[in-house]
Amino acid sequence: MKLTILGCFSATPKTNAHTTSQVLEVKGDLFLIDCGEGTQIQLRKIGIKFNRIKHVFISHLHGDHLYGLIGLISTFRLLGRTSDLNIYGPKGIKEIITIQLKYAKGWTDYNLFFHELSSLESEFIYENVMIQSNIINSAYKCGIKNIIMLGSSCVYPRLSKQPIKEKYLLDGQLEKTNNAYAIAKISGIMMCESYNEQYGTNYKCLMPTNTFGPNDNYHEMNSHFFPALIRKVHRVKMGKKNFLELWGNGLAKREVIYVDDLANACIFFMNKKIKQTTINIGTGKDYSIREYAKLILKLIIPNKRVKIKYDLSKPNGTPRKVLNISLAKKYGWRPVVNLRDAILKTYESYLKTE
Repeated sequence: MKLTILGCFSATPKTNAHTTSQVLEVKGDLFLIDCGEGTQIQLRKIGIKFNRIKHVFISHLHGDHLYGLIGLISTFRLLGRTSDLNIYGPKGIKEIITIQLKYAKGWTDYNLFFHELSSLESEFIYENVMIQSNIINSAYKCGIKNIIMLGSSCVYPRLSKQPIKEKYLLDGQLEKTNNAYAIAKISGIMMCESYNEQYGTNYKCLMPTNTFGPNDNYHEMNSHFFPALIRKVHRVKMGKKNFLELWGNGLAKREVIYVDDLANACIFFMNKKIKQTTINIGTGKDYSIREYAKLILKLIIPNKRVKIKYDLSKPNGTPRKVLNISLAKKYGWRPVVNLRDAILKTYESYLKTE
């Protein structure tokens, strides 16, 4: 795995800086992340073969992330490309490119497949890539040797071996519903790894499992499963319904960690010199969504009998996801907060937001 930064500058071009673009190499395949003006010239300079690029990800439709793409597509045609090219980006990316090809009479001899992401997915890619790229590169320029970057267990393959070890990263297909978020996070992990190898920095990527705790996100459209369960159970408690509805069949298994344990892990590893870039942070224990729902019901509504219904039209997500935390334990860290106590503390905080 290798991440090459072709440019991380924005807006107007400079002689010694280049607009945003990165190349992520995974097992011989190249993934181009953003394609600012002059990207193909940078590709030429560092000797990257164009025909190895099979996937292009455009984080958002600002010119410094996009204006090099139509030129690159044209160059692919001039070089006799025949293999498919997949382009991922916000809604509108297909129209922008096809209109240019139409009026320039520049139709390709290879297939272009556009994958337009929802606005939320686009925000995931843009915000995460921009935040991590700016912070990591700025930290290096300022001489900062230690960084903690928080990744996510979502970066691991959908059907990964269980429990998940750090070395399983990029060993298989990602969960489709997490693609945008995971790709952005993987880009940051590779960036930290590259800086460590090239500049001798001590940039570490902690991969927490599903985190929950006070001040969580309980939004109906984009909250994670655990705060969503707390919100749903509370509404059952306060309403007249005697049933709780869950997505899927409730059998998917998940691991969770209380936010204080994650915070302690960040402090623990911040100044510790370690060989690995990536470290899993979790509890090493997982339960089904159904089991979590029953536990939360028991703690929040102990005196009300509630039936659990399952919406089988909704996805189950990854079948199982539990982290192997042997590496973290080897360095002396382990979680300490009891799950039941953590749920009650979280619910107490949730009540203050109602």
